[in-house]
Amino acid sequence: ALDSQALVGRELDGFVECPELGAFLNERWFAPGASVHWQELLESATGSRLTPEPFLSDFVSVGND
Repeated sequence: ALDSQALVGRELDGFVECPELGAFLNERWFAPGASVHWQELLESATGSRLTPEPFLSDFVSVGND
């Protein structure tokens, strides 16, 4: 996953000066260009497909009734 490969121990405000993140994005996101669909790139880079659950979990307590 993204955080385990490039961002371990980083604070959210440290992305600007994070060479590991830049290298990760260049290798896993930009290098393939249009040869790979963006959904496949996202799954390859993060280990999961784009789903609404993480967004929804900010607003709804799922399974914790």
